[in-house]
Amino acid sequence: MAAGFAGKYFGCALGMKAAGFSWRESYAVGGLMNARGLMILIFINIGLAQGMITQDVFSLLVLVAVVTTAGALPLYKLALPDRMERQLRTTDDTEAPLPELARIN
Repeated sequence: MAAGFAGKYFGCALGMKAAGFSWRESYAVGGLMNARGLMILIFINIGLAQGMITQDVFSLLVLVAVVTTAGALPLYKLALPDRMERQLRTTDDTEAPLPELARIN
């Protein structure tokens, strides 16, 4: 579980940092990307039904899905508290609007 969490959390955070975001924003996205939720449950149910994984592996993967999904919002709030999020939103709203995309004819 630790390897799966750390790989996705830090991988996303480093990708965001490389794209030019701050460390706080990068960690916030890393936390949110760890929410595996419904998608992993669908895949592991198919794997169990097809005999690709055992009941033990299925149980472990359900635990991983629940723990990482439940931890997503607290990690986000830890990395980017409400006051900072409001400040970022206010700053972003005052910037110039994005140029319109060219129409494809």
